[in-house]
Amino acid sequence: MKLWRVLGSYPTIWLTLDKLTQQVMWLLLFMILAPILGPKPYGLFTIVMAFIGLCEMVIVGATVESLVTVPDATDSHLRTANLVTVIAALVAAAAVFAAALPMAKFFDAPDLEQLFRVLAPLPVISALTATPIAVLYRQMRFRALALRSIMGLLAGGIVAVGLAWHGAGVWALVAQVLVQRCIELAILWASAHTRLGFEWSPSHFRDLRGYAISVVVSRGMAWSGSQIPRIILGWYLGPADLGLFALAGRMVDAITQIFIVPRSAVARLTLRQFVDDLAAFAEAFQMVLRQIAILSFPVCCGLAAIMPTLFATLLDQRWQAGILAAQLMVLTGIPMTFYYCFTAAVYAARRPHLDSQVAVAVDATSALAVLLAASHGLYAACTAMLAQRIAMLPAPLIMLRRVAGISPIGVIWAQLPILGAAAVMGWIVVLSTPLTQMRFGQSFTLPILTLIGAAIYIPLALLAAPEIAKLLFKRALAVVNLDGQ
Repeated sequence: MKLWRVLGSYPTIWLTLDKLTQQVMWLLLFMILAPILGPKPYGLFTIVMAFIGLCEMVIVGATVESLVTVPDATDSHLRTANLVTVIAALVAAAAVFAAALPMAKFFDAPDLEQLFRVLAPLPVISALTATPIAVLYRQMRFRALALRSIMGLLAGGIVAVGLAWHGAGVWALVAQVLVQRCIELAILWASAHTRLGFEWSPSHFRDLRGYAISVVVSRGMAWSGSQIPRIILGWYLGPADLGLFALAGRMVDAITQIFIVPRSAVARLTLRQFVDDLAAFAEAFQMVLRQIAILSFPVCCGLAAIMPTLFATLLDQRWQAGILAAQLMVLTGIPMTFYYCFTAAVYAARRPHLDSQVAVAVDATSALAVLLAASHGLYAACTAMLAQRIAMLPAPLIMLRRVAGISPIGVIWAQLPILGAAAVMGWIVVLSTPLTQMRFGQSFTLPILTLIGAAIYIPLALLAAPEIAKLLFKRALAVVNLDGQ
């Protein structure tokens, strides 16, 4: 059996491959562009995308989730969603264009004016991708979704490297995102096998509205939780420190996109079959959470442990001040595992309003924590974000008890052995770093520490969660051992 057919039988694998390829390509591009550009262009670009990202996340996210969640989506649903989404995107694009000069003055960065105006069309481009994404999700055609992301990032990356090499500065990043979005748009409509049409149907809009409102609130608060801290830090500390923070945040995004999002996205669909049996739903949820935690927890702890070596190996002196910030931020991936799994559970149970309520509480306190800590510097802000994510963890767990009757203490208790194994691995890697550097030199330290971490964690994981570890091993073996298919 061909490899793609094997992968096609495992939707989670295609989603993981999609996210993994994106993050690897981003890392390669960053390694090329970071020494050329430095932190400041990344900081300027982050400020612009913080605002435009709100439009993209809320508008596209609400449309996709409502079309995926509504039981029987028809062509009229798709055409109505197209119309509403594009109108909302045009309003957002006009607002971004009009805000260009005020934003440049607010951040005391004249370059932002042109950046905002050039990137103003992005919400419209992204809005046109919403319905084909929803169609592909409903059909569970994750292979097509993976290919559009990979091809878009590859094309944008090639353009960005060429422009950066010729001294384009921050405009290399601008060209990258514009090219990437346009390529993705073309591939999505070619893959979805549906026509672009517009229609206003009040009845079909009402079918979508209930889901969309909850998603708008939750996605809007997700934006505030991730982007408002960046806006605050850009205002307090300037674009250079914001560039360091953006790198730290990008590492967290890589962890969530590769190790958390794929399985939790599939769980939104697979958990639906258990909604009428609370005991089965609770058991299935715990299984999903443990399958994600057994990978995300060690990655967070291990990455924090090797962060100084990673920075020393891959980046120049302009980036070294971001080491501690990156260590603190990657550890937020541990509580984020719980948040993503909670979201999957409430959407599977068709109760997205609970996710909205938790998002409001969590992200509002996140913005407040950074606002209070920003005046004390970058490290204080990152520490505040980590503490806030942990302190607010009871909120989704209490809501989860309302959905499936799962004890919050039981949810946390079941993950402690995995967290303990990951923490032990991380400390051993930290303690091994000086000796490894002395014996093998800086160039070989990073791969050796990675091997040490894997060699320590695998037996510990088998002790902490043997059934989950064996299940993941069997799935990996099923993909690799093609002759047995």
